[in-house]
Amino acid sequence: MPTRAPDPARGLFLWRPVSGSKKISRSGCNQGREGVFWQPAPEIPPFTRGGAKDCSGMKRCQVGPFASLALLFAFALAPALRAAEADACLDCHDDPGMKSEAGRAIHVAPDALKGSIHADLDCTDCHAGGNFDDAPHWRSGNGVDCATCHDRVSNLWMERFSEHLKRKNYPGQIPGCGDCHGSHQIKAEVPGGNVAVCGRCHGAQEQQYRASYHAQRYEDDPRKYPTCVTCHDPHFKGKQELMGATAFKQEIVLTCSRCHQKDIETYVHSTHYRRLEENGDNRAPSCVDCHESHAIRKPTDPKSKVHTDNISRTCDGCHPGHRASLHKERGEAVSKVSCTFCHTGHQTDMTSIAAVVYKSGGIFNKCNYCHREHTRSEKGELLAHSKVMDKDLKGADVNCSECHVYHWQVKDAEGHTRDSHPDCANCHAEQNLAYAKSIHGRARAAGIDAAPTCTSCHGDTKVISPETRFTPEGIVELCSSCHANKDLMLSFEINPYVVQGFKDTYHGKLYGLMTEGLRFAVCTNCHGHHGIQEPESSESSVNRGHIVETCRQCHPKAEENFVSYLVHPIKPSAAELADARAKHPGGPPVLDDSARGGPGRREQAFQTAFSAADRAMKLLFLIVIGFFGLHTVLWFQRGIRPRLRQEKRYFRRFTPYERFLHILVNVSFLALCLTGLPQSYVETAPGKWVLENLISLKTAQQLHYWAAAVTGLYFALHLGQLALKLRRIGWRGLLTGPDSLVPNKKDFTDFVQHVRWFAGRAERPRFDRWTYWEKFDYFAVFWGVAVIGLSGLIRWREEFFGNLLGGGAVSLADTVHKEEALLAAAFIFIVHFFNTHMRSEKFPMDVSIYTGLVSEEELQAERPAQWARLTAGGGEPRLVKARSLWAVVLAYAWGSFAFLLGLLLLALIIIGFATGGPH
Repeated sequence: MPTRAPDPARGLFLWRPVSGSKKISRSGCNQGREGVFWQPAPEIPPFTRGGAKDCSGMKRCQVGPFASLALLFAFALAPALRAAEADACLDCHDDPGMKSEAGRAIHVAPDALKGSIHADLDCTDCHAGGNFDDAPHWRSGNGVDCATCHDRVSNLWMERFSEHLKRKNYPGQIPGCGDCHGSHQIKAEVPGGNVAVCGRCHGAQEQQYRASYHAQRYEDDPRKYPTCVTCHDPHFKGKQELMGATAFKQEIVLTCSRCHQKDIETYVHSTHYRRLEENGDNRAPSCVDCHESHAIRKPTDPKSKVHTDNISRTCDGCHPGHRASLHKERGEAVSKVSCTFCHTGHQTDMTSIAAVVYKSGGIFNKCNYCHREHTRSEKGELLAHSKVMDKDLKGADVNCSECHVYHWQVKDAEGHTRDSHPDCANCHAEQNLAYAKSIHGRARAAGIDAAPTCTSCHGDTKVISPETRFTPEGIVELCSSCHANKDLMLSFEINPYVVQGFKDTYHGKLYGLMTEGLRFAVCTNCHGHHGIQEPESSESSVNRGHIVETCRQCHPKAEENFVSYLVHPIKPSAAELADARAKHPGGPPVLDDSARGGPGRREQAFQTAFSAADRAMKLLFLIVIGFFGLHTVLWFQRGIRPRLRQEKRYFRRFTPYERFLHILVNVSFLALCLTGLPQSYVETAPGKWVLENLISLKTAQQLHYWAAAVTGLYFALHLGQLALKLRRIGWRGLLTGPDSLVPNKKDFTDFVQHVRWFAGRAERPRFDRWTYWEKFDYFAVFWGVAVIGLSGLIRWREEFFGNLLGGGAVSLADTVHKEEALLAAAFIFIVHFFNTHMRSEKFPMDVSIYTGLVSEEELQAERPAQWARLTAGGGEPRLVKARSLWAVVLAYAWGSFAFLLGLLLLALIIIGFATGGPH
């Protein structure tokens, strides 16, 4: 610890610590230490003795060896002589009424010197110079002069106390030695204690001291706790003026270090002390600036200036505005922490608000005391910055203030401003540079507050790791927060339907599904992330100059023709743009797709075809389902009749080969619907539930391909069957024969008569082997297999067909595939199910397609024209026995399963169609 050396310019030696121990005489005098205020020995604290008496100024006589015996003899007789002298003085002065000529009482009690530190002295040792043979004694003599023995202390008092107060024009009586120490009863300890004595003149300071922790503890142990004279030299006034403000503050620190050495050892390494010692800045605080001087209290005392509730206000006296930055809940005035929660102890370094001094032992431990929970999100996900909450990227102790500038709103916050909080560029310089050049960064720099910043996408405090936050679903959802906001996008004349259009594409269909292990393009795959540019920019990844390269990230064989794929097929209407201009006058100019580097003429043609196909397929759906739906209702109301009795003679309607093909149709069609419809209606709760609980997306895709292969198989087998039949009966028999499935004139007349029968205005038509609706079902399969199969093949091998036909053909095929599949499923589950099973005469199920048999009476009633042909000329159809019970049960079981599954898928279609159609 630094010591205070003598200052020759001032002619004084100031207090300094003393190492080692010293013996103190019985009278408390430190002999032979002239010129220095020496600290008494540690085992006897300075404040327990009222200050050590310095007898170095007393007169001394040098005696020779021959005088020693005389001196010893004199010393032996001294007590008796002093007693005789005192008795002689008391012969007169023990009179209580004795007064001087001036009227002052000069009575001395016989035991006045009893116990006094001067008890061994003669009266004339102090009352010297008087004529004791005369009465009164002092006409020609002087009063008591303490300087006779205490010359150095007396001289100090005279110069730095008495004369100092005179120079200050002190209005009262300047106290002398007797005012504080007393007269005959003077003792080593000041009578009444030095606090009481000092309080005679310094009453306010006395009251403050008596309320302090020092005073409370002094009552318990006077030897360990300070009083006035521990800190203040009682004979020395004006020390601050003599030393100067800065040196005096350092003197205060050294004084406090007598008892608070450990605290001072940390304080002298603080910026506060360095500014005081090195810079001479007397504004820097010392001990008493924070802890007060006389009313010092424990830090745990609520009245203390350094109590937790008060310390921030104390600090604010020198650091105005910082207290307002302290942690507090929104809308609350009470802070959660105080200044000392971070700026701990006396070694606090406040050089900079973002100081690196916190690193060693440091600030991350302080922040993590409360923010350790922020290493994970509410879902338990590890946050992105959790790995640097203890160590930074270089492995050093992390400095939270590099990003989180705590007192950033303070006016003198050393250059930190609101816009630099937090500054992600400190660690993410490369990403920040890319953002600054992006359309988002440039828009933000231009003053557009709606443009996203780092925290808009990554979050502020709870930054989730990119691997967790930016999943394909998360990216689409994040971008949708702005780009699906119609009012916001149209205010800048940006297409507000890009997200909706994306969801209508093959890429978008996978949005929101269980996508583990699958790759599909989302916003950032094509547009980038930090450095995203507008499409017309030559640096944009979707600009015409880069789009092929972008597509090749997932489609390595993509060529120029392939990139006409319509990623965002829905555009705002002219009316919407006009309305946006009216709402936001003076906004940005309208930029068409060509100006944005978007689709050219070929792509626009695909756009037109896409829109037309979408409208046409929806119209076709409404026509077919509407027409045959009405047909179904009419038939149902007419067909209610008593059920025919069970027959025992059956006619073979379907061959085993035909029944096998129909089972293949059942299996493949239901599999295609079960795996395809949930993908089309993934936005609906049933669609998502199927893919999350019954079958995963990856499995659904694989099964969809296999079901398509089965479709191709039964289609090829049937074509082979037709080829054999053609060889047997020729073209005429195949196209116009009585068993032909090709529509003819009779089918049209049957349809008209059937409708009239629905209304009760005609007889029921005499149907042959195949009715008009069965022929429609048959050719619907041909149409569906061709259209759905071809469009599905294009979607399956999109790179090949995209390069061959153009990317727009892939978009068109995707639309046709979904819409035609929807039509086929709806027709089968509504029209075909009713025509075959749900009409009253067949309810609950017609299993003839599985057993191959119909009853004789049913054949006569349902198909009288066929029965007439079979019995013409007296012939009789070939009848067979009924199937076994197990065969019938199995047929009903399989039929019921297929029927119920179809009804569930029909419900999915209805829900999906009611909420916006397939995606």
